[in-house]
Amino acid sequence: MLFRPGPLTIGLFLLLVGAIAATASFLVLRLRNVRTIEYTLSFVERFRVLVESMRCGSLDSKALGWLDQRAETMQSLMGSHGMVEYWSPEGNYIEREFRIVERTLQEAKRGRLSEHLASSCQLALLRFLNQLDARYR
Repeated sequence: MLFRPGPLTIGLFLLLVGAIAATASFLVLRLRNVRTIEYTLSFVERFRVLVESMRCGSLDSKALGWLDQRAETMQSLMGSHGMVEYWSPEGNYIEREFRIVERTLQEAKRGRLSEHLASSCQLALLRFLNQLDARYR
């Protein structure tokens, strides 16, 4: 005798398949969010090392290289949080839509990283990290 599923059996099967797909989608999204937070934490920590080395009078080239390779990705992850209005230290001009991570690391590579710019970048990174934490809790 051949089993022929009825409408109820088919409906339950489709409901089960939908639930499995939704759960898998949720787990993939959650994993991506965890990876984004971990990536950001690593970036923030390396940036802290770079700034501390700068304050001691020499730039940590290893930290700078690591950050430079990942600056574009970090800037993309930050989206609008990485675009700031940057006031010059002298306060005589403002630059809108300033790509804070990329520009800060460009200045560090040139050996011209100011305390003002480093602090602005750290603040933007920490705000982004707090936003991620609040969103994915």
